Amino acid sequence: MTKNTEQLRDAYLALRLRIKNFAALTLICDEFSSAHRVLENPMALEHGDFAEVLRDLWIGYFASLVDTTKGATNALTLWKALFPKKLQRINEWQHKWKPCLKIIRDYRNERSFHATESVFQQIVRWREYNIAQRDIAEMKREFLNIAMEIFAEEDLESFATRLDACSKRLNQELPGADFDSEFLARYIFGPGCIDTRA
Repeated sequence: MTKNTEQLRDAYLALRLRIKNFAALTLICDEFSSAHRVLENPMALEHGDFAEVLRDLWIGYFASLVDTTKGATNALTLWKALFPKKLQRINEWQHKWKPCLKIIRDYRNERSFHATESVFQQIVRWREYNIAQRDIAEMKREFLNIAMEIFAEEDLESFATRLDACSKRLNQELPGADFDSEFLARYIFGPGCIDTRA
């Protein structure tokens, strides 16, 4: 295995964890919004206030997943490198949703994760998102469908090797740490997704 392949697989493990967390956040947002729940609070916040915060987190998380700039999680570029059979499908997704990708990127940069100091700009981004909300929901669904297809094609043995390497490094560099490969597999992939004992 080349150094580049090892780096790609290590980056994929980081991405896989983010996608697992994004899927969980998506379910939390959907459930919270449909339940119209209001948490007890001293500021008299209403359901919409809580739902908006969750939406801001969700959009910021999603924008970071599909961000193609250097240093970002960069799901699309990484998927293309590791799963070339999905290249056309991913390219079609990117092309189809280019306007919506700009909306969520701007929303993240000016309203949620980074946020501008201009309330005017924040409201402009909020309005853009609301106008495109149905399209963005469809874009998210298609993204998660691609992710699930890719999960089904994962070469679990190669990732077990990378998990073992990560475990050894963590235990060497963090005194007193006890990160075994099985713990990392559960943490990244979820229970039952990978058998590191193979």
